[in-house]
Amino acid sequence: MKTALDKGTVTKKGKLRKRKKQTVPSNLSSNSKRPAETTENLTSHPDDFTSRENLGDLDLDDFFATVAESIEKEEEENSVSSVEGEADLESDDEQAVGASKKPKQEDSVSDSDRSNSDDEDVDNAEARMKEEMAKMEKADPDFHKFLKENEESLLEFGDAHGENGEDNVDTETLDDEVIENEKEGEHRKGQPAVVLTPVVLKALYQGTFVSHGVTSLKKLVSAYRAACHLADSTSEDDKKAPREDGKDYIIESSKVFDQLMLLCLNRCHEEFRFHLLGEEKAENEEEITIETTRQESDENKPINPSKLSKSGKWDNIRPIILSFFRSTLHVLDEAKEPELVTVIVKALSKYIPFLSAFERIAEGMLKALTALWSAPLDSSEDYQVVRLNAFFRIRQLALTQPFPFVETCLKKIYLAYARRAKLGVSSSATTAMPTLTFMGNCLVELYSLDYHSSYQHAFVYIRQLALLLRAAMQKKTKESFQQVFCWQYVHCLKLWVAVLSQAAPTDDGAMMRSLIFPLTEIIQGTCRLVPAPVRHVPMRFHCIRLLQQLAAASESFIPTTSFLLECLDWKEWYLSPKKVKGGGGATRGLQMQYLLKLGKDDALRTQEQLEPAISEWFVLMQREIELYRYSAGFPEFSIRIVQRLKLFCKETRNARWRTYARGCIDTCDRYRVEAVAGRAKLQEAPKDVNRLECLRPHGVPAMGNRLQADIDKEAKALQASQSAVPSVKNCNKRKSDDGPEQDAAGNEEDKTESKSTKRRRKKKEAAAKKNQNQEYEIVGEEVLEQKDQVKEGIDWSDDED
Repeated sequence: MKTALDKGTVTKKGKLRKRKKQTVPSNLSSNSKRPAETTENLTSHPDDFTSRENLGDLDLDDFFATVAESIEKEEEENSVSSVEGEADLESDDEQAVGASKKPKQEDSVSDSDRSNSDDEDVDNAEARMKEEMAKMEKADPDFHKFLKENEESLLEFGDAHGENGEDNVDTETLDDEVIENEKEGEHRKGQPAVVLTPVVLKALYQGTFVSHGVTSLKKLVSAYRAACHLADSTSEDDKKAPREDGKDYIIESSKVFDQLMLLCLNRCHEEFRFHLLGEEKAENEEEITIETTRQESDENKPINPSKLSKSGKWDNIRPIILSFFRSTLHVLDEAKEPELVTVIVKALSKYIPFLSAFERIAEGMLKALTALWSAPLDSSEDYQVVRLNAFFRIRQLALTQPFPFVETCLKKIYLAYARRAKLGVSSSATTAMPTLTFMGNCLVELYSLDYHSSYQHAFVYIRQLALLLRAAMQKKTKESFQQVFCWQYVHCLKLWVAVLSQAAPTDDGAMMRSLIFPLTEIIQGTCRLVPAPVRHVPMRFHCIRLLQQLAAASESFIPTTSFLLECLDWKEWYLSPKKVKGGGGATRGLQMQYLLKLGKDDALRTQEQLEPAISEWFVLMQREIELYRYSAGFPEFSIRIVQRLKLFCKETRNARWRTYARGCIDTCDRYRVEAVAGRAKLQEAPKDVNRLECLRPHGVPAMGNRLQADIDKEAKALQASQSAVPSVKNCNKRKSDDGPEQDAAGNEEDKTESKSTKRRRKKKEAAAKKNQNQEYEIVGEEVLEQKDQVKEGIDWSDDED
């Protein structure tokens, strides 16, 4: 009893509380009307109750004598208080006697009362602390926010108690579990790895997916990690060596390896959702099972990181998820087979939402997927499936991760595309163009997810292209021209044209639509910045196509007629073509869409170059006429085209080219008559019309749809021509059949050509030569001399760092 009194009582929480020594009985000290003499007499013997070893050894005679004297004095002053004091003393006397007779029973009752009082004290203290923290949250919200982010445990009081005040977690049980786990880890440490057999794998399956055990899940993910690192060490000594962490497995069977990989990739996400999300739903809705919640989960639906961290099993499941993702990243970096990479990337669709709680792992996943998506362009066809699935996961990352992550995706994937857009010769462009087109379409899809973030990145990168163009205009050196006249620059222009064309018709793309004007200026400046216009005619045709695409998507007037009509002033169109040494070849061998410039020698001087160039020119001119046929200003727009084509018919010697020109003239005349009849019915003048295609009848496709139909038709014709390339013999035969007719037509025109026509042709050739020399003086020098604070150019090197 003495030992218990000295040590105090032990609460349920395991805390030791010291009891304060009580020198004055509570019933006496509570009476405030007692005289000072009585208290002095009582306090003069402070050890009456504590100096004895047992309550039964107390001197009751002395005690009652002292109490009797105090009662007599109190009766004289106040009779009422004396009666109350006597009753209290009698009760104290009975308690003292009872204590001397039953000391053990009294001790047991007092201990239980003290334990209950201690619990009540702890609960009251926790309630007071909650009130104080609530006041602090109002008085100093910044400090409360700091505690919540860094030390959230300090703000949680009474969470370990149930609704009735009982403890849900036994501290002794927790301590035993911690000690047991530590002993188990020490026991496993230094032991050789476990051989993973079908029996062991089945046991892990039962414990993980049937019994839903966290320990079994941890072991299964540990085996998965061993499978992902299987290629790291292949020697027998490494396999038999003891593992320091005691968590490695040995996989000797390929069948077990396949079953383990498929099991973990296809089913582990179910357990992650069960332990982190499934229990909360089961508590709120008892009728909903885990299977139905798994089916209703959306892959592209983000998961709030705070929801995961607030889960009761988060501390146990978090390292398991980390181990799973790190192992998966490792195998993605090491795997070389497209089939294996495809299976892994497809399976990651169920796990991407969990990356919202792991920022660094998400960045590593983005880096790995970007490397798969932007792999070398000359890869096999099987790898295209990997490229497609890698983009799906990148898009899923952009949708499920917190907001700033989408901007990281936009930046990484654009720079990867720009690095892969470096093409050397036309042969590489022919093989890589389909892959680059696919990658460009992926970027268009990604930039359409969030136009607010896309606008910021598009503005920066379009401005960088403008800086490269300005540097070429200022320096006029070979190196500066190469920065502009390259496939990398052209593909970046093509990409931003596709992005703005996708965003222009939408309501959310108003900000992106504002970038059409600066991009148009850049493309037009690229058309004018040509050191040799005749040699760079394919580059000009690329720019004209891009301008027409922008005009069709935005339904705005972006004229390209001037760039097309300037080509007719070149003297190479009207000279007799040179014969190629080594015999005649196919005249349609060149494909202008895969070229940026022609050879240095004899540009547009051979029949092999003239035929594709003039065919491309008439295709673009016909497309320009079709775009603006429903405009109210088409009659005035077509005047210059008709005049120049009529003059071309008189100057050219090629009968087929004259036929093409007359066909364009007839089309312009027919559309002009329709436009004049249509605008006569308008209520306002043509200059007051706000809509470009105000004359378009109901049911006729818009500009963008008509342009896309023309592009599809052209692609089919190109594919048909590539599949059936004429042989050299047939080409020579066709050339011999057409040759006499062309020569006869040419000789007849030479005879009938007058001297005035020759003088007029010479003047035009001189004017065209003068325009070539003044090509760089179009932009004012004062504009080019302005300095910019932004660093010129983009770092498109292969090194990402």
